[in-house]
Amino acid sequence: MSVAGEDMTESVEQKSQREVAEPRPLNPRQYFSGFLGSSEFLQKKAERLEQVRLRNPNLDEEDTQDATNAYLRTDEVKDLFWQYFRQNPFKYDPVFFSQDFNFKLNGYFTELKKIRSKERLMRGPQSPDEMMEQDELRSAKHTVASQQLLEDGMAPNFTLARLLVHMITVTEDLDKEDPNRDRRVREVLAARR
Repeated sequence: MSVAGEDMTESVEQKSQREVAEPRPLNPRQYFSGFLGSSEFLQKKAERLEQVRLRNPNLDEEDTQDATNAYLRTDEVKDLFWQYFRQNPFKYDPVFFSQDFNFKLNGYFTELKKIRSKERLMRGPQSPDEMMEQDELRSAKHTVASQQLLEDGMAPNFTLARLLVHMITVTEDLDKEDPNRDRRVREVLAARR
């Protein structure tokens, strides 16, 4: 079908990509299992472990586990998780989470909504102190929800728990996808020292 000379048919590939991009509710453990079992993650993890083994050929099982745990906190894994999220969006469904997590996440949602409302109502820029205070409170609420997700055994580590909470806020349209946020925060903190 065409309109004004434009081809309006959707290829099978385009339809498939669109369908993949639709978020669907999942148990977070299943979601993390899907990510940690993905070919991209497994390949990168194997490459990283090979680099570690080249430096230390006598790695035992405990050292290998330590290297894997350290790898799970790297920017490379964060980037891989964002790629996985883009291909397999996560949809938040409170049924899959504890009451404690849902309560803390709702507190974070409330804080994000307050920030958004303030930003819309502000005609002039906020003072740097107000912006810092607001961001510290937002970050604290994000941390509390992430820590609960970890305590509930729903995430493999705190880094990925924080990322999943961020991804939930993206699918709930309360925040924007920002894979480089952590790097920028580290740079700002380093500049303050």
